[in-house]
Amino acid sequence: MSKKLIRCHTEDPKSIFDCVFNEPIEVKPYSEIALQSASFSLANQFLVVDATNDELTFQVVGGTTRTVRITNDTYTKHNATKMLETLTKSMNKELRITVGKEHGTEIAVLATTDGRVKFDMGYGQQNVISSRAADQPMFFAADTLTIGSRGNNIQITDDGDLEANGDVDGNFIVGTVPFTKGCGNFVFRLTTYITGGQTIKGAMGLVDKDVYDKYKAGGAGITIADFKYVFQIPARGEVDPDYGYALTAGSNLSMELTQGFLSFREYKSDNSEVNIATFAKKPIDEFFDVDLYPVLILNGEKDKIKIKDLKYTPTPFVSSPTLVNTDFDGTHDLTTTLPRPFGNRPTVYQLTFGSVTLRDYLGFSQLIQNPLSSTSLQRSFVANNLFANISSADNYIVEMLNIKLDSYDSFTRDNVGGGRKNILAPIPISEQIIDNQTGLVQYQPNEMLFISLNNEFKFDIRQLRLRIVDTQYAEVNNAGFSSINIVIRDMK
Repeated sequence: MSKKLIRCHTEDPKSIFDCVFNEPIEVKPYSEIALQSASFSLANQFLVVDATNDELTFQVVGGTTRTVRITNDTYTKHNATKMLETLTKSMNKELRITVGKEHGTEIAVLATTDGRVKFDMGYGQQNVISSRAADQPMFFAADTLTIGSRGNNIQITDDGDLEANGDVDGNFIVGTVPFTKGCGNFVFRLTTYITGGQTIKGAMGLVDKDVYDKYKAGGAGITIADFKYVFQIPARGEVDPDYGYALTAGSNLSMELTQGFLSFREYKSDNSEVNIATFAKKPIDEFFDVDLYPVLILNGEKDKIKIKDLKYTPTPFVSSPTLVNTDFDGTHDLTTTLPRPFGNRPTVYQLTFGSVTLRDYLGFSQLIQNPLSSTSLQRSFVANNLFANISSADNYIVEMLNIKLDSYDSFTRDNVGGGRKNILAPIPISEQIIDNQTGLVQYQPNEMLFISLNNEFKFDIRQLRLRIVDTQYAEVNNAGFSSINIVIRDMK
């Protein structure tokens, strides 16, 4: 039995080896081949972000570009998710409710289940609270309230069901889908607003899942202090207890999330508007991992306060499979200054990395996503390569490109079943094999696994082509000089 050692080298950034030999390497019949060792440096294992590469721009409507800057830091596998969270927050804070397509947009920058970075510019169409069957999954309400056809004349059913002045544990309407963390509103129109009766006619605001569950169970024991954000609706001629503001009949009251800030605004029938209150703390900073649900309380006497056109912007990333959203109906009786969503219609989504280093680190191959500014409903951009700092791949693969091997893999991207692959050897991922600071991979198996070449006759090798890929056969970016050592032995 004789053995031959063949060393292969490359500096190709995609880890492709194309090795040419000036003299032939004879391979005898019925020989076997095995990986002896491998050494290569993974690119994009860390990224130093400074003023030269901290910029990213995006748009969800043609001609309106938003710019965000990434916090200057050194990002490795230990804080890679921090970058994705920072990007998510920063991009959402740039969205403006006055831009029709941005109204309803929420952006999530995340890692997919197969370890790639995804920029998802989701769109949540406004959920309408009405008696229509299609709208029923979007909310639940106390049986003491009446909701008219298409959301008209929402009011308390009977004055005998009035709660104590300022109570919020009864006469409720609660949205079943969390409120957006991007850009949108929770809004209604005061159709009947008459002086008299209780000084506090209700409240609107956001609550967390624990309070949501209490409302689902009937609402007992909930107080105004349980709201994360709230505006108490005063009677006509009265002012609310928190901000000292008096509402106007016929106006729209809107709780709005825009540019990261949550505020309560009144849009009057004369087309003027008033900012009642803006919260200094931004919901996406305070409640990044918490879902908040919209709640409306009506305690006013049935002949003194009625509302209509109650709707809210849901997050597009948490929804019921039975949820049916409808585009904004322009025939609704709204003031012209009230921000209106554009609806789920094609637009120009685009994402641009400000530097090659940022692009490569996140696994993308182009600086500009959607470079032709095509108009479509395609609102997600997924990286071409795995995000090295969060990849859950269990091994790298050395694959022969010009020699057939008896090796097989069950993996396929479309899950239709695997088949024959020219796998020379897998390289398991572990802390002992990969240096997390430099990305240097050094691997030598404890025992070489030889694979038969099934060659009935001898042949000569003058060229060897192989590559290193990840567990899904995607490119592995190389940061320098790579070498692979191969052993070929004959069995006679």
